[in-house]
Amino acid sequence: MKTLRLATAAAVLLPLITVASEEVQDMSDPLAVYTQVGAGATNKGLNFKVGQVFDTGNEETMGMYIFELKGLGGDTLGWENGSNDSIDSIRLRKANVNVLEGRGMMLDAAYDFNNEFGSLSYNVVQATPAFGPIQLYPLAGAGASFGNNVIGDNGEW
Repeated sequence: MKTLRLATAAAVLLPLITVASEEVQDMSDPLAVYTQVGAGATNKGLNFKVGQVFDTGNEETMGMYIFELKGLGGDTLGWENGSNDSIDSIRLRKANVNVLEGRGMMLDAAYDFNNEFGSLSYNVVQATPAFGPIQLYPLAGAGASFGNNVIGDNGEW
């Protein structure tokens, strides 16, 4: 029965929908902003991602929201013992890029429902001038973690 469920899930998720575009986005560029939809499967269930470009109101900047759901249907698909059918974790990111200065920022929030653990971070990336075929994107960030189970059984952090 689990094999039938897995085959059905694969048949639903495998077809790809493509949208024609005049411009091809370089997804290897960490400052790239583009609308995206994605799906995947792991041993803990199905994962879905949606990224949407938004208007920042400034011609020099671009923005994007990314929302992810992870771990749906893990028990039904039977990939890993101990998984459940509910959402394991969610993640929300907001990115802004100044295209004239080559600088970007990202606010990233994630929460794992199974472990009751979350994180929040803010990152800044700055493109450097290209040196031949090499271009560097140094990144600096700060963040915090929170949760109910942050102290181990022995009382240590």
